[in-house]
Amino acid sequence: MTMSAALPGAFRPSPRPRIAKTCRSPHTVLAHARRSVLRQRRWKSNVFGFNREIHMKLLKNRSIATRMRLGFGLLILVSIAVALFGRLALEQVGGQVRALTEHNLVVVTVLSNIKDNVNLTARAARNIALQTDPQGKLVEKNVIDGNRASTRALLKQLEDLLTLPEEQAKFKEVSIKRLAYAAKLDQSVKLGLEGNNEAARDLLVGEVTQLQKSYFTELDDLIAWQRERMETARKTTDGTVRQAGYAMLALLGVAMVSGGLIANWTARSVTRPLLAAVHVTQRIAEGDLSTHVEPEAKDEVGRLMDSLKQMQESLRNLVGMVRSSSDAVALGASEIAASNSDMSHRTEQQAASLEETAAAMEQISTMVRSSETLAQEANDCANAANGAAQRGGDVVSQVVSTMSQINVASQRISDIVSVIDGIAFQTNILALNAAVEAARAGEQGRGFAVVASEVRSLAQRSATAAREIKTLISSNVEKVDAGSRLVETAGTSMVDIRDQVGRVVTLIAELGAMSSSQSKDIVQVNQSVADLDQATQQNSAMVEESAAAADSLSQQARLLVDAISAFRLQPSERTLAVV
Repeated sequence: MTMSAALPGAFRPSPRPRIAKTCRSPHTVLAHARRSVLRQRRWKSNVFGFNREIHMKLLKNRSIATRMRLGFGLLILVSIAVALFGRLALEQVGGQVRALTEHNLVVVTVLSNIKDNVNLTARAARNIALQTDPQGKLVEKNVIDGNRASTRALLKQLEDLLTLPEEQAKFKEVSIKRLAYAAKLDQSVKLGLEGNNEAARDLLVGEVTQLQKSYFTELDDLIAWQRERMETARKTTDGTVRQAGYAMLALLGVAMVSGGLIANWTARSVTRPLLAAVHVTQRIAEGDLSTHVEPEAKDEVGRLMDSLKQMQESLRNLVGMVRSSSDAVALGASEIAASNSDMSHRTEQQAASLEETAAAMEQISTMVRSSETLAQEANDCANAANGAAQRGGDVVSQVVSTMSQINVASQRISDIVSVIDGIAFQTNILALNAAVEAARAGEQGRGFAVVASEVRSLAQRSATAAREIKTLISSNVEKVDAGSRLVETAGTSMVDIRDQVGRVVTLIAELGAMSSSQSKDIVQVNQSVADLDQATQQNSAMVEESAAAADSLSQQARLLVDAISAFRLQPSERTLAVV
C-alpha cells in the first residue's frame, strides 16, 4: 500500500505534465511546472505533517521525564555506537600492528642476523687461508662452527615463521643457495687447515665469492619481499585509521544534530504548556474564574493543568460559600454584641471578688514574713549552740589526750621505781657480802663491817621508799585510768550533743527555707491576683471594644459580599487548549 493510499484525505502528487512543444509558450510551461512543484511540496508537507502529528500524539501522553529519558537514551546509544566503532577500529589496527611486529619485523631481523653470521664465517675462512699458524687456524675453525650453529638455529626459527606459500618458496631457494655455498666454503676451510693456503685463497676468491653473492641475493630478495609486505600493511593501517576517523566524525555529527533537535523538541513540549498554565493563573489572579481549562496531555504539565482546573472549581465553590456565609456573619455579629453586654456585668462582679481576695492574701503574707523572721533567729541560735558543742568536744578531746600522756608518764615513773628497787636489792646483797667478808677478816675488817652495815641500812630504806612510791604511783595510775574512761564517756556525750544540735540546726534551716519558699509563693499568688485583677479590668475594656468590633464586623461582612461579587462564576465558551 502506498503512502497516498494509506492516508485518507492526503494530497496525491499529480502526474508530471506533458509539455507540448508546438502549442505552449515558455511562460505557460514555466507556470505549469511551478504549480506542479508546489503541489508536490504540499503533498510532502501534508504526509510528513500527518506523521509528525501521530508521533506528537503518541509522545504527548508520556511524562516529561520519559521524554527526556528517551532523548538522552538516543544520545547515549549514538555515543555507545561511536565508542564500539572506535573499539573495533582500534582492534583491527592493533591486529595489523601485531602482524607487523610479531611476523614481518621478526623475519627481517632473523634474515639480517643470518647475513651477519655468513659474513663472520667468510671472514674466519679468509683468516684460515691467510694464516700459517695451525693454532690460529683452529681458533678460526671454532668461530666458523659457532656461527654455523647460530645460523642453523636462525634458519629453524625462520622456517617456523614463514607460513605463506610464496615465503616458503623463497626460503627453499635460500636453502639451496646456502647448501652450495656451505659445501664450497667447507672445501676452502679444509684446504686451509691442511696447509694449502694458496688453493684455499683461490677457491675463496673464485667460486666461494660467487656463491656467497648468490646466497646474499636470495636473502636480500626475501628481505625486500618482507619489507614490501610491511609497507602494504602500513598503508592498510593508515587507511583503516582514516576511515575510522571519518566514520566517528560522522557519528559525532549525527549525535550533535540529534541532541540539538531533541533539546529543541523537549523545550517546546515543556514551555508551551507552561505558557498556557501561566495564562490561566493570570486570569484567575484577575478574578475571572470562568475560563474553561481542558488539559489534553497526560504528562506533568497536563497534571498541572488538571490541578489548575480543580483549583478553579474549588475557588468557585469557595467564593459561593463565602458569599452565602456573609449574611450569617452579620447575624452573628449582632448576637456577639448582646453577649458582650452580659459579659461586662459579670466581669464587674468578678473584679470586686478579686479585690477582697487580694486583701486576704496580703494579711497571710504579713504573717508568713513574721514566721520567716522567727525561723531565721532560731536558726542563728541553733548555729551558735552547734559551735559551742563543737568547741566543747574539742576541749574534751584535748583532755583525753592529756590524760593519756599522764598515764604514759606514770608508767614510766613506775618503771624507774622498779629499777631503783632492783638497785637497792643488789646494794643490800653487796652489803651483806661485805659484812661476811669483814667477819672473816676479823679485827682488821671491823671498820669495813660498820660501813657495810650503814650501806645495808641505806639500801633497805631506799627499797622501802621505792615500794611506797610504787604503791602511790599504782594508785595514781588506777585513778588516771578511771579519769580517762570518764573523759572518754564525756567526749562521747559531747559528740552526741553536737550531732543532736546539728540535726536541730538542719531542721530549723529547712523550716526557714520552707517559710521563705512559702513567702515567695504567697508573693507570686499576690502578683497573680493582681494580674488577674488587671486582666479583669482589661477584659471589661475589651468587652466594650468587642461591642464596637461587632458593629464593625457587620459592616465588613457587607463589604465582603460586595468584594465577592467581583468574581465571575458563570463559565464562558472560552477553552484553553494545552498542546
